[in-house]
Amino acid sequence: MEQKISELKTEERDTLPQEERRYTPLALVALTHAFTHMQASLMPLIYPFAVQEFGISYAVIGLLEGVSRFSGGLLQGPAGLLGRFIPRRILLGLNNLLLALSLGFLSLSANFSHFFAATVMGRIVQSPQHPIGNSLISEWFGKKLRGFVFAINYSGANVGSTIVPIIAGGLFAWVGWRGTAGIFVIPGVISGLLAIFMLRHAGKVVVNTTEGSKPHLGGEILKVFKDRNSRFVILTDILATGARGLAVLSVYVPLYLRDTMREGLGLGAMATSILYTVLLSGSVVGPLFLGRISDKFGRIRILRGILLASSLSIFSIVLAGNNLFLVVPVLLVTGFATYSFSPLIQATLADVADPSIRDLTFSVYFPASFAMGAIWTFVLGIVADQFGFQTVFIVSSIAPLAALPFTLPIKE
Repeated sequence: MEQKISELKTEERDTLPQEERRYTPLALVALTHAFTHMQASLMPLIYPFAVQEFGISYAVIGLLEGVSRFSGGLLQGPAGLLGRFIPRRILLGLNNLLLALSLGFLSLSANFSHFFAATVMGRIVQSPQHPIGNSLISEWFGKKLRGFVFAINYSGANVGSTIVPIIAGGLFAWVGWRGTAGIFVIPGVISGLLAIFMLRHAGKVVVNTTEGSKPHLGGEILKVFKDRNSRFVILTDILATGARGLAVLSVYVPLYLRDTMREGLGLGAMATSILYTVLLSGSVVGPLFLGRISDKFGRIRILRGILLASSLSIFSIVLAGNNLFLVVPVLLVTGFATYSFSPLIQATLADVADPSIRDLTFSVYFPASFAMGAIWTFVLGIVADQFGFQTVFIVSSIAPLAALPFTLPIKE
């Protein structure tokens, strides 16, 4: 039954009875995704402690984020290809188990070199999550629901991000940043084991061939680059990455809220955690709402609007200054917008990519996206050191505007 469903055309999958749609496996994929977001949300809250304890600069934090994201991003290509040889439930499960192990190592860091290595390890081991999870969701659901189910995966993961600041804020006062990192090992182990033993319909990628011919990997990858629509979707994402919530804002907003030297607000750990939660709360609501809207009214149209909204909202952080009555709603709108365009771009890519090489398309997309995110993060760390956080947000606000023209040639 599984093979028959996976071989159905996109349009046919939309007509399957409700009970045939794989919402339970989707929830498990979102659960594994949630732990990667929990780790990504926890690290920016740990960085201010690392700055104080190890005596490092914001440029070094930017370098750390850049190296770790670049390493993990590039490996998402080969990690996505592993789905053709290893059951994808095993890959998603190991993703979380090894990520939990990296947090354990982080909590035991004796110096900044150990801290650096554990952080990079954490990025590398989670490289299967995005290409494997997205290829599965693309198989399970057709175009009429794809915006919504991609949003479920993304927003479900962001629930993990959203609960972290409040939990971590209390744990920091109780057990310190090291103990907090150790406690977060537990959900990683649980979600990893659930994926391995309970995730159904997540075997190896079935490569469709004609007349007994064998697939040629090099030719299939070349086919990805030749596809005009896929190229422009990937270029849109690469340029917009400087404003992405998870890649950039999740790193620099907590630092901005805590900073007292470079135009930051100088808030305490708990206040920072609360305001960071406000930012992340938009990341749960925004993708779900806009994903469903894009299914009804067209993904490209909604994507263009949200790129413009991302630019305006990030620039509004500068205008809000230290007025907390303005900072709170601005962060909420910024989270709503900046965390929404990534799932919209990914759903668009799933729509336009050739189904026979969709797994390879995501294996090209994610390394390119994360490599550019790494470069942006490093550059903005230097900007923060040299010019302050206000300039960081001005530069970030330009990125979505630069991406807008590349959405024009995309045909849905």
